[in-house]
Amino acid sequence: AERGISEIERLINERSEINRKIGTTYDRFGSNYPELHKRLTELEEALHRAETFRSEVETSIRIMGDISREVYRSWADGLSRGAVPFLQALNPRYDQLNFNEDLTFSIHDRQQDRVISSSEVETILSSGARDEIFLAARLGISTYLARGARGPIPIVLDEPLSSADDDKFLTGMTFFLDMLSRSHQVLILSCHAERHRWLAKKHPKLFKERVHQIEVVAETGE
Repeated sequence: AERGISEIERLINERSEINRKIGTTYDRFGSNYPELHKRLTELEEALHRAETFRSEVETSIRIMGDISREVYRSWADGLSRGAVPFLQALNPRYDQLNFNEDLTFSIHDRQQDRVISSSEVETILSSGARDEIFLAARLGISTYLARGARGPIPIVLDEPLSSADDDKFLTGMTFFLDMLSRSHQVLILSCHAERHRWLAKKHPKLFKERVHQIEVVAETGE
């Protein structure tokens, strides 16, 4: 009987301890649950906003990519049309200058009937032909970007034909003076005075009518 009474007392004490722990846990739950539930709700809302924002950004990127491709396609078409007259005037051997959507370009060699990419221009053409092609491309880009401007923009050329032979120098300068300067103010910077005096002898009338020459002499101090 004593053993039974002892076991009952032990079980009663264990039950009391369990009830105490349950009460403590419940009290802790009651004090922490509202704040934790609030925090969980805030995190779920923040996660939803972040996912919505990510979706909107991805949509914007796709739209901007489509617009960029369309703009580059428009640029490529406009640049190709604008650069061809410059190329044909500077070097008639090449009759096409086609820009791609990434703004690289290719040219067509009439003599060899082949298309040459802009990367090949760097390696397989003479320095004079290469300079003429890149100059035509830059002039085409300049005039395209200046569309809609109030009046013609000035064009500044720093030694544009320095690597050209005499024939190409005459062809290029004739183009600058007789054609380009009628639609733009053309400023040509050069330290080769002798070559330009030779040009004046070759085309005295054109030089007199279209050229205003300024010689700048640098002063050196001792």
